Amino acid sequence: MSDIAVMEPPAGAAPVSADTLTGRDRESQDIDRSLNDPEGPRLVFVLGERGSGRSAFLRATARRQRAAGHVVLSVDCEPGDGRRPYLLALRLAMALEQRRVAPGGQRRGGDPLAGMLAAVEHGDRAAAADALTGALEHAGPTVVLVDDVQYADPSSVELLGVLDMARAAPGVRLVLSLLRPGGAVSRRAVPGGADAAGLPARHPAAHVIELGRLAAADVAVILAGRLPTAPDDALTGLVHRMSRGVPAAVDALLAEWARQGDMRRAGEKALLDIAALLPARPEDNRFTEALCVLGESAATVASALSVLWPLGRAALRLTAGVTGLSPAEVRAGLDELVGAGIVEELPEREGDAARGWTFTVPFTEHVLRERLGPMERGRLAAAAVEELWAAGGEPGDGTAGPAWAARVVAEADAATYLPDRIVEAGRMIDAGRAVAELVAAVGRTSRGAGRSRALRWLEAAGQMAGETATRDRLLLSRALHAAFVADHRSVRGAVEELLQAAAGRGGPDEETVQICLSALVGATSAAGDLQELSRMTEARWWWPLRLPPAAVRLGRALALCSLGRWRAAERVHARSQGQWGAGAAGVLPEVCRGMAELVLGRPERFRRFLAAPEIGLMSEPGRYTVTLAQVQQLLNSGDLRGAEDLLAARGLTVEDMPVHARFQWRRLEGRWDEAMAHLRWLRANGYPVASSLHLHLYPERATVILLARGRIGAARRLIADIRDGLGGTAEPRHLLDRAEADMARMLGDVAEAVRVLRRGLETAWAHGEVFAVDELLAELAVLLADGGDLRGAAACLRRLEEIAARTESGRSRLLWLVTSARLHAVSDADAAGKYLTDAVALARDRGQPFETATTLLAAARLGESPAALLTEAYELFGQVGAPLWRFRTRADMRRARVPVPDQDRATSEGDRLLATLVSEGLTNRRIAAVLGLSPDAVANRLTRLFARTGARSRTELVAAVLRRGAATADW
Repeated sequence: MSDIAVMEPPAGAAPVSADTLTGRDRESQDIDRSLNDPEGPRLVFVLGERGSGRSAFLRATARRQRAAGHVVLSVDCEPGDGRRPYLLALRLAMALEQRRVAPGGQRRGGDPLAGMLAAVEHGDRAAAADALTGALEHAGPTVVLVDDVQYADPSSVELLGVLDMARAAPGVRLVLSLLRPGGAVSRRAVPGGADAAGLPARHPAAHVIELGRLAAADVAVILAGRLPTAPDDALTGLVHRMSRGVPAAVDALLAEWARQGDMRRAGEKALLDIAALLPARPEDNRFTEALCVLGESAATVASALSVLWPLGRAALRLTAGVTGLSPAEVRAGLDELVGAGIVEELPEREGDAARGWTFTVPFTEHVLRERLGPMERGRLAAAAVEELWAAGGEPGDGTAGPAWAARVVAEADAATYLPDRIVEAGRMIDAGRAVAELVAAVGRTSRGAGRSRALRWLEAAGQMAGETATRDRLLLSRALHAAFVADHRSVRGAVEELLQAAAGRGGPDEETVQICLSALVGATSAAGDLQELSRMTEARWWWPLRLPPAAVRLGRALALCSLGRWRAAERVHARSQGQWGAGAAGVLPEVCRGMAELVLGRPERFRRFLAAPEIGLMSEPGRYTVTLAQVQQLLNSGDLRGAEDLLAARGLTVEDMPVHARFQWRRLEGRWDEAMAHLRWLRANGYPVASSLHLHLYPERATVILLARGRIGAARRLIADIRDGLGGTAEPRHLLDRAEADMARMLGDVAEAVRVLRRGLETAWAHGEVFAVDELLAELAVLLADGGDLRGAAACLRRLEEIAARTESGRSRLLWLVTSARLHAVSDADAAGKYLTDAVALARDRGQPFETATTLLAAARLGESPAALLTEAYELFGQVGAPLWRFRTRADMRRARVPVPDQDRATSEGDRLLATLVSEGLTNRRIAAVLGLSPDAVANRLTRLFARTGARSRTELVAAVLRRGAATADW
């Protein structure tokens, strides 16, 4: 027998805050109103589907009622109770017996418990009804909570059906929790008895509370409570879609991911391993366990429907054909599934003839399909494919005409259903048509998340392909798709398989070899395997692949580029001059050589190949590989307009680029939240922060965002992670010196900033590099001028001007203009004004919000009419989400007597910025340096903030301020 919980409230106990459940506020208030109202309903039903959280809801209700001073009795029903007549009635009588106390302390007349025991012994229904009524009549004020009444014995259910709660003593309330009608347990679990699902209909005066499904926002809150970090939008969407907002399904998904190690932590966001979007080989949960009480036919039908349900009513016919069950047995099994709430009928839609059934919780469908054996799943999938192909249409016509589309219900994803089933069917279907269909499906889902699924389709197509040329194309496509979704192992596997297989046939064509080398080096670099990357710079590493000498040199040069050894890479490229064929075969080596020369300050070759006609002769994979390399370099150089123009000319969009390129793109666009989300995804899916010198530009550039948001500690940790990851393999490090100098200057350590900038310049000059040196020179020139070293500042400015003229870089020219204005502000105001005018015009033309805002702020500080410039800069800093720069701009606006818009928002931003700096572990003196205030001013601000929040420590202050709004997960 289950335990019966009885608890008297302590004397003088004061009410405490309500114990509520996520997404159940309205229902919690409803039941509390009903139970607290002396004239409220005496009988309350709590209904919900399996996994809706009825038990948790009752437990939370019990805690609130006890805290409010009420006596609560809890009675639980369990599977198997249905075989013991009057068991629930007896439990209720035993529980109420403990409340049968008269006001004077004496027991009231009669003995309902003895009467119930006798009735149970003799199976006397009338006596049991009298005993239960008597127990309710003689009880003191009590709330009785009965959970899972659907498991109760039929005899007790029948008594509850005719129970007259009007005869219960004042203050006695009965709350019954049971599965919603349509989600009742099978008759097999309650043999021959009354159906508990009918109880609400038999008590029309009772109050009914429905626990519906949770909204996506509620699921996000649940995830945040279950995970050590906040969930990202993609994870929240996936969980809500697979659970349909059923709380127990959310827990089941998280339990599987945790068990299989598929959760990854990236900064302050929880992300999912891309290789395991849904758990493989999941264990049982309460939804699959519900099948255990059903018949074998129902379990067989459920497994078949996990594959076939998208085919609508045809699924039943196909299930019978594959499983050997008769149509009657299939229908009977389906009825049991519907009755148990595992499957539900699709709602009718006008003009939609393909209606059928779907799983109440999609995760149940996934679990059942994953548990099918290969042969069983293959037979079901083959039946589905043949059913769709019977609609007609040419092989590869995956968009499928109306006849094909009509065979898949609207609730299913028709674009992925057919290729997924083809993969599962394998060689049970026509291989030629299967390959054509899979290739067509890959073409339709080539962007975004679809590439992860396409990788599986390509692998299956390669296994079924008969022609060697077709297999080669599929392997190459698979490598490129794997690179897009950061599956580094698959990239290497596909490339090595292709090169080794082709070596025995004389090797693939030159362009294919080049693409393979680029993908192979890129995957090694992206995986952060710098030791392997270093070995790839040696010719002997490539010998097992039996490549021609020119290809070996190209592979070595690409590895050298990824390690930042640009001079060595350029020398290797030069030795390959003329060894590749003309036309398309010569493009990729020239583009790679042009990138090395660009870093060394010679941009001519790189620029020439941005519009080289030979690119039009390349295959689609070749054009994509070249375009990606060129776009990455343009973005690294801060040339967003050039990248936009290049993609438009090649018929591509930013969504066709991999995530690391999209990070740079969104950062330059000023869509910083999206940029940081991309960076977190990279970390969660196999991109170490120091994957290589070529790729560590991406996380290094994130320091600009972190510092602009006051995340100084996070920026320091990021830089340290990159340096530790690089070790002694990659060089040079001057890209990181810019970030370190920014941080030192921000913290008021100008001498350290100057030292780091000089170190960065010395490193760059020693390696003959020009790329990114412009930023070091511009920063150093200003710091030297502010410190009185005008000669040193002028020397930096001359070098900066040379670089701007030599590279014709818009970023370098902008830095030169702004730096020139700062250095001429005192000695030649007219010249400074001209520089500023040109700088503002150039910044606007480049179209990068943060860069434009900083240029406007510099112009306002040096110009004579700052109002409009300051206001525009202030708005742009708000657009990108740079609160530190907004704070500094507000200070300039107040000094210039320019009105600051929305003072309430400004105050809130200031509070959050101050709390963020405190959370980063900064002392008051450090905070003062960052904000440009005195330590006393910072202390005064903190004192006021402590007073407003009531916080007693810096930790409490951070929690009180930052929880007011959604904290930005920067890293």
